[in-house]
Amino acid sequence: MNKLTKTHSYRFAIWLVIIVTGAVVISLLASYYCRHPVLRFDEKYYYPQAESIANGNWQEGFIVRAPLYPLFLAGIFTLFGPGFWPALVVQSILRGITVAGVALLGRRFLTGRAGLIAGVLVAVYPGMVHNYMRFMTEVLYIPVFLLSYYLVERTLNTEGMNATARAGAVSGAAALTRSISFFFTLLMAVWLLIGKGSTARPLKRRVALAAVLVGTFLAVLSPWVIRNTVIHGGPILISNDTAFNLWLVTTGKTIKEVTPEWRTWGTQAERQTEAYRRWAANLRKDPTFHLRRIGKTFPRLFDPHWISPAIALSQVRRDYSNRDIPALYAFLKVFTPVTFFLVWVGGVIGVLTVERDRTRRNLMLVALIYFLLVHTATLFKARFLLPVHMLLAVYAAGLIDRGLSRLGWTMRGRRLGS
Repeated sequence: MNKLTKTHSYRFAIWLVIIVTGAVVISLLASYYCRHPVLRFDEKYYYPQAESIANGNWQEGFIVRAPLYPLFLAGIFTLFGPGFWPALVVQSILRGITVAGVALLGRRFLTGRAGLIAGVLVAVYPGMVHNYMRFMTEVLYIPVFLLSYYLVERTLNTEGMNATARAGAVSGAAALTRSISFFFTLLMAVWLLIGKGSTARPLKRRVALAAVLVGTFLAVLSPWVIRNTVIHGGPILISNDTAFNLWLVTTGKTIKEVTPEWRTWGTQAERQTEAYRRWAANLRKDPTFHLRRIGKTFPRLFDPHWISPAIALSQVRRDYSNRDIPALYAFLKVFTPVTFFLVWVGGVIGVLTVERDRTRRNLMLVALIYFLLVHTATLFKARFLLPVHMLLAVYAAGLIDRGLSRLGWTMRGRRLGS
C-alpha cells in the first residue's frame, strides 16, 4: 500500500467514525424524545417473547415466527436488564454498525467518497431512524441481509468454495430473521447453477457451488426445523406466518378478524397446512389475485408519505405525554420526500448508470425486483423494503459522487482557462 492509498484509507476511516457516531446519536435522541411508551403492532409479539425467553420460557402464542430477533432482544434483556431503554441503546449502536456496513459496501462497489455519501444518506434516512426505535425484525434483518448480500456478491464474482459456504451460512441466519431470504437464497443458487457469475465455469463446478450454497444454508436452518417438527408435531421450515399472511390477504379481512378462526385449526403445523390449503383454493377460483394486488400496491411505492413512517416522529412522547413540535413536522414534511426520492429514484438510476460490474448490477436488479414482486403481490409494509433501500443508497451516493466529480472537473477547467 503506497503513501497516497494509506492517506485515503486514513481519511475514510476518520469520516466513517464521524458518520457512524452521528447515526448513533441521532438514534439515541430519537429514541429518547420520540419513542412511543407502549408496544404497537408486531412489537406486541416480539417484546413479550424476548422477555419470556430471557426468563427461560419460549411462549409462541398463536403463531410461529423466525427466531433470531427475539433471541437477539432476549440477549439484551439478559445482559442489561429488561426495559425499553437498554434495548433501544443497543439498537442505536446496531444502526451505527449498519451505517458503517453500507458505507463499506459503497467503498467496495464504487468509491470511498460514494461510500461516505451513502453512509450519510442512511444515517439521516427517516424510515431507518424510525425503524430502529421499534422492536421489529428489521432491526436485525437489515445488517444480516446486507452481509449475506455482500457474501453472495463475492460468491458470484469469485466463485470460490469458501466464499460460497460463508454466503450460505449467513443467508441461513438472514432467513432465520425474516423468511423472505429463504427463496432469495434459492434464487441465488439457481443463478450460480445457470452460470450467471463472472466466469463461465464448467457445469460440474457450477453444480458444486450451488450445492455448497444450499447445503450450508440448510445446515444453518436445520436445528430450528427439527425443533419445530418435534415441538409442533409437523415440519415448519422457518415460521408459519407466511401461510397465515397468504391466507390473510386472500380473505380481505384484518388480522383481528381472522385470528380467532386461525386458533381453532389445531396445532401450529396443522394451522400452516390449513392456511396453505385455503390460499391455494382461493387461487384456483381467482388465479389473477396476486397480479391485481401488484397493480393496486405498486403505485403506492412512489408516495413517500405513505411508505415512510417518519411523520410519526412529529408526535413527541416523553414521560408518557404528547407534545406537538410544528418545526419538526414541517422539517420532516420536506425532508422525507427529498431523501426518499433521492434513495429510491437516484438509486435505480445509479444502478443502471454507475455500476460497471455486470454481475453486480444484475444481482442488485434481481434483489430489487424480487423484493418488490414478493411484497407488492402479498403483504406489504413500508419497512419491508428498507433492506433494498440500503443497497439503493449506495448507488444514489454513486450518482452524487459522479456529479461532484464532474462539477470539480468543470471548475478546475475554468480556473485553468481550458
